[in-house]
Amino acid sequence: MNGFLLFPALFSLLTVWVVFSEFSVTSLLILSIWIVRMLRLKRPVLLLVALLAGGVTGWRAGRAAEAQTLLVPETQQFIVSIVQESVEVDGDQLKFYGTIEQTDRLQSIEEKIVVYYTISSREEKERLETQALPSKIRIQGTLEKPVGKRNPHQFDYAAFLKQQGIFWVLEATTVEQLANIPDEEENYFALLLQPDKWRSNVLETVEKRLSGKTADYTKMMLFADRRGFDRDVMDGFRELGIIHLLSISGLHVHFLIGGIEWMLLRSGMTRERIPWLFLFLLPVYGTLAGWGTSVFRAVCQSWIVYGGRSIARRIHGLDAWAATLILACTWNPYQIYSAGFQLSYTLSFILLLMQQSRLKKLVPSPYLPMLTTALLSLVSIPILSYHFFEFPWFSLIANLLFVPLFSWFVLPTLGLLWLGAFFLSGSAAFHALNKVMNAALLSIEWLVQAISRLPNLTVVTGRLPWVGTVSVVLSILMLFYILEKKKPVKKTALMTVLLFFTVGLASQRYAPSGKVIMMDVGQGDAILVKQPFGQMITLIDTGGVLPFEKEEWQERGEPYSVGEDVIVPVLKSYGIRSLDQVILTHGDFDHTGALLDIGEKIKIKELVLAKGTLTHPNVFPSAAKLHSGGTNILTVHASLKRPVVLRSGLGVLWPFEHGSGSNNDSLVLYGKLGTDMWLFTGDLEQPGEEELMRAYPLLQADILKVGHHGSQTSTSADFLQQLSPEAAWISSGRNNRYGHPHEEVIQRLEDADITVWRTDEQGAVIFTYSMWGTNIESSLPLHSSE
Repeated sequence: MNGFLLFPALFSLLTVWVVFSEFSVTSLLILSIWIVRMLRLKRPVLLLVALLAGGVTGWRAGRAAEAQTLLVPETQQFIVSIVQESVEVDGDQLKFYGTIEQTDRLQSIEEKIVVYYTISSREEKERLETQALPSKIRIQGTLEKPVGKRNPHQFDYAAFLKQQGIFWVLEATTVEQLANIPDEEENYFALLLQPDKWRSNVLETVEKRLSGKTADYTKMMLFADRRGFDRDVMDGFRELGIIHLLSISGLHVHFLIGGIEWMLLRSGMTRERIPWLFLFLLPVYGTLAGWGTSVFRAVCQSWIVYGGRSIARRIHGLDAWAATLILACTWNPYQIYSAGFQLSYTLSFILLLMQQSRLKKLVPSPYLPMLTTALLSLVSIPILSYHFFEFPWFSLIANLLFVPLFSWFVLPTLGLLWLGAFFLSGSAAFHALNKVMNAALLSIEWLVQAISRLPNLTVVTGRLPWVGTVSVVLSILMLFYILEKKKPVKKTALMTVLLFFTVGLASQRYAPSGKVIMMDVGQGDAILVKQPFGQMITLIDTGGVLPFEKEEWQERGEPYSVGEDVIVPVLKSYGIRSLDQVILTHGDFDHTGALLDIGEKIKIKELVLAKGTLTHPNVFPSAAKLHSGGTNILTVHASLKRPVVLRSGLGVLWPFEHGSGSNNDSLVLYGKLGTDMWLFTGDLEQPGEEELMRAYPLLQADILKVGHHGSQTSTSADFLQQLSPEAAWISSGRNNRYGHPHEEVIQRLEDADITVWRTDEQGAVIFTYSMWGTNIESSLPLHSSE
């Protein structure tokens, strides 16, 4: 076989997509084109294999899509079997995955679950960190539906869990060990039948016998265990485009296999026996490494190649890759949506093609790694732009620097230390090598973080629209075609490719439509105004979660941040790498708290606020730090004599004095976006509304951003009567303790026949306007309570 299975593999992949897209027109069209392509080959056996493989993967996808929960929300008691390797303690939070085996309503059940538990004391945390949880525990708690995608292009936690067969989050109130459960650690036969415990024992050995960074990197690079790995360090690797070095990839498996095969040959084992040994060792290693996406691909692909060698038959790399893809789509069809799957299979495919490319013969050997790295970086751009909204242009240089370092030093040394941990852990040489490795890894981390702090290492593209994606993909395919042609490359062809590529990458950032997005930031306000073609980008308020004082042991390594976890990803998803203006309406923390978090990730050119807000204790420290970094600060207040209009085109109607940054000092902004007149009122309350009506007796608005999150102290009937808006936007948190929006306010709006859009029920609200018209939609279905 020489690439025979490529057609069935891609047919299987497309079949899974068709099923998950609920037989959308686009997916069916592309599948039909592929079927026609296979028919033109006039190879009945290939078509039969493709139909068989596609039938199996399509059936598995259908079963996965139809899976439903057996649990009901009223369930309160659970017996859960724990996946030990998933146990994480972060500050005062315990998290783990498991399988529910029994509840107070069902005597027998087998359903996956993710459990969160708030640790009550320092002593309890120390016990959880030093003692492994029992294999089965009794939990009392409540079932919660996982949070879906509440903001545009946001990570969909509910979909992520569903792809793993998980439909509920269990918020535990008590966790206790079951009585009369035998110690499975002494039951060696039971241990042999539980491969998940092999992995737990290996990771435990690494933690006990290796130390510091050596243990962290060994768990990460050899066994795909990221628990406890420094988030800032991982972000540094990601920003340089070398995060793949920390994951188990084909490169890792290749070097591990190569090293083991070299030692076996030196020990006297014949080449004929080595494949049989690897047929046993590879599945064992896959189990120890957790069978993640990259592990599965690398191990299965290698296993198929060695399987061919064991029967003296050469299996082409492309066929091994294709067979692995079919197996992956059968094993877990949902993984086709993950970035890891898409990057792993796409880049490994390109590497296999490069082995047969004419470039391998034409390009001098010293320059071939550079060309390969460049092409792999180029191919990864559409995937990275879709999932992460940016790609690291510096990755070419970073890979040339760090790939040899990790391949020839870090990975082999970690492998030797891991093997030595079982036989030489008490020796002086082992401890010395461990210390040297710790120092080397610390130096590497320092270098990675130092480089990652340099400005503008990434290109922010946003999530490209389908037209932009097609343009980028076509330009990459055109480039490969040009490079493979034997004829001389024409400048016009390269210029065409560059044009398609550049236009595609800029299609989101300079989209012809404008956006007004009321983001769902919980109990707070944050509204993005992106004008057509990216002419002006304004953020009105930043949201913010009021921090509560915690003891040191309660502090989490990855605390939730509205700025970093919500606003920055939304901004980047629209191709925004800098904000022309950030306007703070007043000083409350739920309107200003995320200012600095945003400013550290996204350049803020100008900060606009009233002088009273600038001196507010919630604002001044952040504003001062941003100003020292180059942000211009503009203080404003309204004037009837000389209208104040900001660069964003929004006019300042209130306040006439600077005030102290309280609710009734909120900046009130008014302007035309699209064909509609907008009024943004911050947290203005009824006394301020009355003053505003007296100052502007003819004021009207098509869309009103309701003041103070729908509190009953705002949005009076008289105010609504004068404005006569068609729609009202309310930003408030789900199940907030203030009862926002108040029933009386909602009733007033309904009595006035005003359409209400609210973040607590519908998630983010997105208004799109262009020369073709306007449209309003929400992240969640209308009137959804999710």
